[in-house]
Amino acid sequence: MKKILAFAFLSCFLLRAVAGGFVVNAANLPPFCYEINGKPGGIAIEILDQVGQTTGIDFRYRFLPWIRAQLETQVANDALVIPLTRLEERERDYEWIAPLFEYRFVIVTKINAPPIRTLDDLQSLTIGVLRGNPMEARLLQMGLDNIRSVKSEDDLARQLRTGLIDAWVVADLAAKQIYRRTAGTPDELRFSMKIGDPMWVYLAASRGFPISEQRRIAMAVAQLHRTGAIDRIVDKYRAQQ
Repeated sequence: MKKILAFAFLSCFLLRAVAGGFVVNAANLPPFCYEINGKPGGIAIEILDQVGQTTGIDFRYRFLPWIRAQLETQVANDALVIPLTRLEERERDYEWIAPLFEYRFVIVTKINAPPIRTLDDLQSLTIGVLRGNPMEARLLQMGLDNIRSVKSEDDLARQLRTGLIDAWVVADLAAKQIYRRTAGTPDELRFSMKIGDPMWVYLAASRGFPISEQRRIAMAVAQLHRTGAIDRIVDKYRAQQ
């Protein structure tokens, strides 16, 4: 309870400090969103920047550990959060403003490891997954209990390279970029089967987020989908993999 009250106080303080705009709580999860030398970037950031250009809304990005980013959004009144996958168990915790882009989870191993073709092939392996990631619970539901839950994708990439984990469950858009930045070259990796259904990253908000602003942002995102602007942003990052 004390932690929640502390989150609420901090969130309210920060939101008052950015009058005229909205705080966007973000995780460092490239290429979805990230910060390098104080400069934000990534697919979700570029989409919101274009929304800001068309609506005049000032989005202020604040990078936090992923679990904390979610908690602070839940206890605030008018904060946004990216890059949040929409799941049934999260449905009541947020206002779901607009779908941004789609991705899939994939199983990644070292290139010299046997290919993973079925879930049975994973039974004897140590599987790494990001803590708070939607696949963390899904893997357990699939009967896989040999899970290592880790607080950052960077750590998971390094653990795969050093052999602390045998397989890494990660977003298809993200794996190569994360591994290249933190562990080695993507040529060292084997991409095996995709796992789970396609997922959508949403722009989500605190439950008290103003309805008029929700509609204005949602309309701007819908326009970016119609014009193909979002597809072009996603394709640009795919090409960088």
